[in-house]
Amino acid sequence: MAFTTFEQIYDPVDFAAAVQNYTLEKSAFVQSGILERSGEYTARLLSGGEFGELPFIDDLTGEESVASGVASELISPDPVTMGKMVYQKDFRTKSWGVPDLVARIAGEDLIGAAVKLVGDYRLRQQQKTLIAKFAGFAASNVANNAGDMVKDISIDTTASLTDAHKISFNAILDATLTMGDRFDEITAMVMNSVQWGQLMRIDAANVVRKSDIEPFNRYYGRIVIIDDSIGYHQGTNKQIHTCYLLGTGSVAFATGNERSVIVRDEKAGMGYGATELVTSYDQLMHIKGSTSKAALIGSGKSPTNDTYKLAASHERVFDRKAVKLAFLKTNG
Repeated sequence: MAFTTFEQIYDPVDFAAAVQNYTLEKSAFVQSGILERSGEYTARLLSGGEFGELPFIDDLTGEESVASGVASELISPDPVTMGKMVYQKDFRTKSWGVPDLVARIAGEDLIGAAVKLVGDYRLRQQQKTLIAKFAGFAASNVANNAGDMVKDISIDTTASLTDAHKISFNAILDATLTMGDRFDEITAMVMNSVQWGQLMRIDAANVVRKSDIEPFNRYYGRIVIIDDSIGYHQGTNKQIHTCYLLGTGSVAFATGNERSVIVRDEKAGMGYGATELVTSYDQLMHIKGSTSKAALIGSGKSPTNDTYKLAASHERVFDRKAVKLAFLKTNG
């Protein structure tokens, strides 16, 4: 009886495209509207280089003039100021041993199952990168902007915790109000299961769990993405958890140059040979309103997630209200 092997039915172009499509379709950040995709972002990603610039126009300011009935009185125009955001591209690669990959697949659809395995892995990695950038941007805000985007109700002392130190409707409201009168532009929240569990305990009536029809959990109408890869900061005495509050289109996003190839090394295993599936892709994932200046490590073409977590890796270039992002730090 003949068996079909993964290598016999594998097509590198089709497989790479399938992984990219699967990742976009399953990404909670894409589906919630947090990540904004456009042809412009894709073109900038594919234009070459390791970083680039996104220009922006500042909000128009100044008072209106009162019309005059005297023809010789001329209006003086206010200047329109422009700025730029610097983004850094992410170049990511990963390989798997083909026998190990296939060993995890049950059923006859080898390619479809492999796409799901690789796609789910890709999703987890993209979310980790985005969370790392959020964390670094929050640290930068505290260090350079007096924490005007951060509501911190956490403590790190030996005192007993109370509800005042934990996530709640009022705490979320206070965090969104760091945006002033544009607070209603916050449409989604990203938190770990500890914070979500606390909301369920204290306000279950307003916690709506996702269903087959509605793909997202919701809290007072806002989309909630629960992701334990956020983790928490272990202080001297207490755990400190961060909830990220986000607006639609708050992050520019594009992926491209998707590559996938099977490599056979006949010398591996002292001549026994080894087969690997090697994948790589390029990514533009940039928080709008910031300039990215993360350092490269060694010969890397893009920063690591650990580097993105550093305050020095980010600088805000928008006014506070123009950045659709806020942070809430709690003890649970």
